[in-house]
Amino acid sequence: MSRLWLTYAWVDNQNADVDFVIQSLKDLGLDVRYDRAELLTGRRLWDQIDRGISDPARTDAWAIFATKQSLESEPCQEEIAYALDRALRTRGGDFPLIGIFPQPIERGLIPSAIATRLWVSLQDPNWAKQIAADLSKTPKKAEGDRVENFVVGYHTQGEEKIVELRPRAVNGTQPYSQCPPPNTPKSD
Repeated sequence: MSRLWLTYAWVDNQNADVDFVIQSLKDLGLDVRYDRAELLTGRRLWDQIDRGISDPARTDAWAIFATKQSLESEPCQEEIAYALDRALRTRGGDFPLIGIFPQPIERGLIPSAIATRLWVSLQDPNWAKQIAADLSKTPKKAEGDRVENFVVGYHTQGEEKIVELRPRAVNGTQPYSQCPPPNTPKSD
């Protein structure tokens, strides 16, 4: 079972958003570790967090619930530093750093340690499966919605509304047709 340390800003869990991420990943068999579950009372916090992230016997990967709040948080930045240090010390080893983005964020806020790696978006319905497959080193199958062999479009030209129905490009050709909407008089 893969062990993942999850970093987040506490403010981002006010509506249980982080708990939902943890639950979703646990449902797929991941052992998700995070401060509320791992830290022991009466002990130095940062020593425990550092060991939780840096010790290969405790965790196999690291992720951040990447929001404006977490990326600007000094405690989260400290955890990013621990994770990056471990990733760099393994020198080509296998310690993934994963950004989990609930919504788009301004690029300037995203540290290079996250921006230079593939990340997941909670907008993708398969985000949790993607993380689980990556951590179990299982080859991913391309999953997604079925793609039909035609394209439907709707746009306007001036005051005219146009519905476009066309087959997808095949062998470098792209057949094209436009139909005026129903009840539109034909021009001769």
